[in-house]
Amino acid sequence: MRHFPGDRGQRTRARRAGVRDHRRPAARAAGPAQGQRRALPGRRARIPGVTVVDDAVDAAGRHGVAVARTHAGERTEWIFDKNTLEFLGERGVMVEDTAWAKAGQITATTAVLNRGISDEPGESSRRAN
Repeated sequence: MRHFPGDRGQRTRARRAGVRDHRRPAARAAGPAQGQRRALPGRRARIPGVTVVDDAVDAAGRHGVAVARTHAGERTEWIFDKNTLEFLGERGVMVEDTAWAKAGQITATTAVLNRGISDEPGESSRRAN
């Protein structure tokens, strides 16, 4: 779905119709650009409510450093490779007991295993890694 400045009504109608905006998941899968990767550790310390988890594990079992934010007893972690700062995946962890989960329980986990680029929608992508 293409968006243009001032199309707020169009996006609202699309959400109501069940159309999903795929920009955010795509941005997560790609991770930050090379120049932004180097700046990430310094920037994250300046964002209120954001913490760093020195050893987080994605769904594939890879260890990395995570930028995390806690809301309603759950910490959402965006996990990056410690050396390259390439985005590895996400993890949700309960940090306090709630009615539906106990502290320490993993609530969600993902891993980016492959990235690729295609010229047209529906085409198989060329492997980027």
